[in-house]
Amino acid sequence: MVEKNIIFLGMPGSGKGTISSFLQEKEDIIQVSTGDIFREEIKNKTQLGLEVEKIVSLGAYVPDSITNEIVKNKIAKLEKDNKKFILDGFPRTIEQAKFLDELNFDNYVVIYLDVEKEEVIKRLSQRFFCSKCKRSYNLSNFKSKKHPNCENDDNLLIQRPDDQPSAIEKRLEVYQQQTEPLIDFYKKKNKLFVIEVNNNSIDKIVDKILFIINSK
Repeated sequence: MVEKNIIFLGMPGSGKGTISSFLQEKEDIIQVSTGDIFREEIKNKTQLGLEVEKIVSLGAYVPDSITNEIVKNKIAKLEKDNKKFILDGFPRTIEQAKFLDELNFDNYVVIYLDVEKEEVIKRLSQRFFCSKCKRSYNLSNFKSKKHPNCENDDNLLIQRPDDQPSAIEKRLEVYQQQTEPLIDFYKKKNKLFVIEVNNNSIDKIVDKILFIINSK
């Protein structure tokens, strides 16, 4: 039984989504990504979901005021159901991290997936997602046995537009400016644990994470 919630930090392509999926399959822990929450709210036609749908349809950035409220509602529901969870993609900024603090959200560890920039660029350019279940694969180290289809449901694998080489450098710049400061933020709180990703298999990384969250 997992004892703590997890916040994942790391560059785009460091493996946050893939490792979250493995943890969710292996343990009783729920993967929570902002993209999934947005889609859930839109599907349920909530007031916040309708606002998100309108913003996304215009190609605009969903403001923190809405993102924070949606994350807050999701956390409240999971805590009410006594479920442990992984925050994948939130917080992305110091302001969002401070918002989490205001919720008295304290039973968590922060896992920083440390990976070299060159490896990230290689991974992102070879990353594909299932068009239905959203499971991620990588042509270099985690290729679908049914490529170009998904192992889970046999649906076609696709590549995100922002995984195209021309968009990767911009994503890394945004990460460096907005999200990288969270490393020091959580280090000062004694919440941060670093796992080196480059030379470790997914199974070894998952085992290290489970050791951390069940012993700290």
